[in-house]
Amino acid sequence: MKRQHSDVAMIGLGVMGSNLALNMADHRFDVSVWNLDQSRTKAFIAENPGTPGRLTGCRTLKSLVASLERPRRIVMLIKAGAPVDSVNRKLLRLLDDGDVVVDGGNSLWSDTERRQRELASRGVRFIGSGVSGGELGARFGPSLMPGGDRNGWLRIKPVWNAIAARVDRNTGREIGGAAPGQPVRGGVPCTSYIGEGGSGHYVKMVHNGIEYGAMAAYGEGLAMLHKARQEGASSAGTHGVQLDADTGEIAELWRRGSVIGSWLLDLAASRLHKDPALKDFAGDVADSGEGRWTVKTAVDLGVPAHVLASALFNRFSSRGEATYANKVLSALRYAFGGHVEKS
Repeated sequence: MKRQHSDVAMIGLGVMGSNLALNMADHRFDVSVWNLDQSRTKAFIAENPGTPGRLTGCRTLKSLVASLERPRRIVMLIKAGAPVDSVNRKLLRLLDDGDVVVDGGNSLWSDTERRQRELASRGVRFIGSGVSGGELGARFGPSLMPGGDRNGWLRIKPVWNAIAARVDRNTGREIGGAAPGQPVRGGVPCTSYIGEGGSGHYVKMVHNGIEYGAMAAYGEGLAMLHKARQEGASSAGTHGVQLDADTGEIAELWRRGSVIGSWLLDLAASRLHKDPALKDFAGDVADSGEGRWTVKTAVDLGVPAHVLASALFNRFSSRGEATYANKVLSALRYAFGGHVEKS
């Protein structure tokens, strides 16, 4: 007999929301979806026929809620701030005791705690979950950092355990090879209940602050190599070293088993292969909020955070400075969906 209700809902069909919804469907969850722009909902359904789990497009939040089995599980991946509050207010008029709402965006942890109190007053369980891994991670396996109502976590846990990235139990290395309709099986899921309140978004905030520092370090190191190669190719150069390999080739070498290898370096290598000089990037590096929150929190705690603060301030100073290091940061943000000005 055909099921009448979906297992879970996704609100927001931007890059992250649409890919996470497809990830859920790959794991045979039936997913109802809603987007403020209804043309996007229709396009998403049309673009993805025959997924292992059923995708159902909904015209209104009311029809989305009505499409779900109870207690309901609703995930939102929308812009942090006022949009989250707006959707929560609308949902509160439609939800019942025991329903679960998950904010998977980059919300400020204290906002998450306020929202938990607001929804708990109506019996709705609210989870703030960090989602890391960018577009590909959302599609085939992100790192997930849920925090908030413990019973809410138990309700969403089967979904989060299924869609998270998976690592080998012995080596800790990610198990790759996922493809549309063919998710990775086995291993250990990259998710864990962080704790009560806004702890999940707090951990994601610090995660993104660290990311600022890592990106800055890649930018500075690759800038050294780029400059050395220019000097070596110039008859007037005084540096002396001869580099035949460009930055793309070197980044490709580094990312294969090196101690500095990471997904960020994978992105850098991919972009630098196409354009080692990064001619398409102006080097104007925006900051999306999490770095500022991390540094402010470090100040409140009295914890030295020199690297994170310096990386944040360097982004401020990048406005109008087309250095190679800033171009690397600009290219990295563009590669995983950040808002950046291309020249």
